[in-house]
Amino acid sequence: MINCCFSVRLKKHVKAVHLKIKDWKCDVCNKSFSEKRKLKQHAMLHTGERKYQCTVCGVGFVYKSGEYCHHPPPATRLTVYCVRGRVCV
Repeated sequence: MINCCFSVRLKKHVKAVHLKIKDWKCDVCNKSFSEKRKLKQHAMLHTGERKYQCTVCGVGFVYKSGEYCHHPPPATRLTVYCVRGRVCV
């Protein structure tokens, strides 16, 4: 027997990924989303709201992933050398 939560998640997955049904539409740019939470997060791009903030320099981000790409943790940070031999982090 499949539990109730799994069944609901599976239905959402099939609707969004396989059937490509997107019921939520942005009033500003008409981009469509399969989930209301994704539309709300997208709307912050238009309003300028930045929910996540870099703890190092204070730059704001709409998506939490931007914070990690901006200043990755030391264990994942790579030293990159640009064409002129300078270190770019």
